Amino acid sequence: MNLGFEVTDAPRTLPGGADVRVPLVTVAWRALRLEHQRRAAELRDIDREARKTLETLARVAEEAQRLRAAAAGHPAVEEVARRLEAVLADAGISALAPQGQPFTAELMELFENIAQRPERGIDAAYVAEVVSPAILCRGAVVRMGKAIVAIPQRDE
Repeated sequence: MNLGFEVTDAPRTLPGGADVRVPLVTVAWRALRLEHQRRAAELRDIDREARKTLETLARVAEEAQRLRAAAAGHPAVEEVARRLEAVLADAGISALAPQGQPFTAELMELFENIAQRPERGIDAAYVAEVVSPAILCRGAVVRMGKAIVAIPQRDE
């Protein structure tokens, strides 16, 4: 009896370990599992590339900050640093270097206090020197900064 159906697809290969005696549900389950594993590996690769790109942008932002600090008195170099920081800002990347500002709770979350420098005549701790800036991407911390904090000296 001819029902008028014609097979037009090319023959497909079965997942490993399948033959005509394996139930169709088992073959389907294996195919779904393989597809899930492939997609999970693909997502891991994409995530790895995104982290690598973000780390590269963080390094560029840190170098732009150093360039700006070293460019004092050189208008052409200051302009290059400003343009570089503007491009990074368009990508959502910013470098924070709050030298001379009070060492508040917010800055404690952004900067690792790598050393303390006691000073006479101050009432509250402040960022005395930024060793490396904090790098943010759209407000989220990409890399914590490192700072030397000036603290009030105790008279003994």
